[in-house]
Amino acid sequence: MSEFVKNVSQSHRYHETLAVKRVSRSVGLQEVYDIIRKESPISRVRLADMVSVSRAALSGIVAEFIQEGILEEIGKEEAAEGRPPTLLSFCPASRLAVGVVQFDNELRVTVVDLLGNPIKTTAIPFYPYTTEMMIDAIAEQVNAILTSFDRLHVLGVGVGVPGVVDLRTGIFEKSVSKAWLKSGIPIRDILQERLGMPVYVINRSRVAALGEHRVGIGKGTNNLIYFFLGEGVVAGIITDGELFLGAHGAAGEIGHTSIEDDGPICNCGNRGCLEMYTSKPAILSLARAQAREHPDSLLYQMVSGRLDLLDIDQFIRAAREGDATALSIINDIGTKIGYAVSMLIVLYDPEVIILGGPFGSQAGDLLLEPIIREAQRRSPSRSFTQIKILTGALGTEAATIGAGVLAISMTPIESILSLRA
Repeated sequence: MSEFVKNVSQSHRYHETLAVKRVSRSVGLQEVYDIIRKESPISRVRLADMVSVSRAALSGIVAEFIQEGILEEIGKEEAAEGRPPTLLSFCPASRLAVGVVQFDNELRVTVVDLLGNPIKTTAIPFYPYTTEMMIDAIAEQVNAILTSFDRLHVLGVGVGVPGVVDLRTGIFEKSVSKAWLKSGIPIRDILQERLGMPVYVINRSRVAALGEHRVGIGKGTNNLIYFFLGEGVVAGIITDGELFLGAHGAAGEIGHTSIEDDGPICNCGNRGCLEMYTSKPAILSLARAQAREHPDSLLYQMVSGRLDLLDIDQFIRAAREGDATALSIINDIGTKIGYAVSMLIVLYDPEVIILGGPFGSQAGDLLLEPIIREAQRRSPSRSFTQIKILTGALGTEAATIGAGVLAISMTPIESILSLRA
């Protein structure tokens, strides 16, 4: 073997060794970080029993976490005998992330800590008519809220938008519910340039699932489905503790499942989509039509017959006040959603199904009875008895919290450490 070939071979082995060490370090850092985040406060002794890294490596990792402000020593643990161990406490406020979501008629921004706890939220009434309008407003509102924080401690921004977007590329494809059909818009790249930090873009219902899973009613579960009801109808899916997006980022588009072969034509081109019966526009259209046929109904009377003025809040109020026409519509909506829920139960076998989104957060309690009834009728009894169907605990803030959590979870552990607290 020539000296040149020998040197090249040795150099190759050297760089391979470095790469393995870097991967090993990254895995060790992430393992320790995940445990202290979930188990804090925790002693070094107990932590050592829970991780696979050596005690020497763990000692270095803990020291690094303390130096970077992610961990702090908070005193001694009570011990039955011997020297009491020092407790380590996770410092969630040492790093921050921003979650921003475009809802039907509102743009909401939330700053969260490393545990997903909301620190500050702002919201503005906003209805964008184009994707470009939405991008401009997001950049403006994120920059505005960050004037109250040290940007050096902000890991990144998670963005939840209506429609289909590829998380890997940040490229927006389309939003059927908003009739935004212009595809190929690089939302992530545009926002990263304007904000000067990492940006992660995803469908808003997916991040709502993440929010309820991390800090809401789904905390402690590994498999859940978040049923988003608003201008669109989408299922956000968590499987084995991870957000499930599918091969092309479009998993959970349950609103475009056809439930009536000869139903109305949807913007997606299909007929009889679930969204054509259970989205906010569809509900209002049905409510106005039914009120017109029943002038004695509260729905009709609360707008003095001017049914074009009837809005979703009035519809929900009429249902809560026992209006027969409104309750009949609620029953019909719930029954159709229950049919879709039964399909999700069979396909994903979740522990919990959460109703949310703008309409689901407002009217979820009204919808539960018909949804549960229909889902139970159509689901295998063994599967259904082990599943909870609930309304969300976080309201629409589930999505902004989840968007912030997304930004944290997408940040490599080395980047989390590299920020000075």
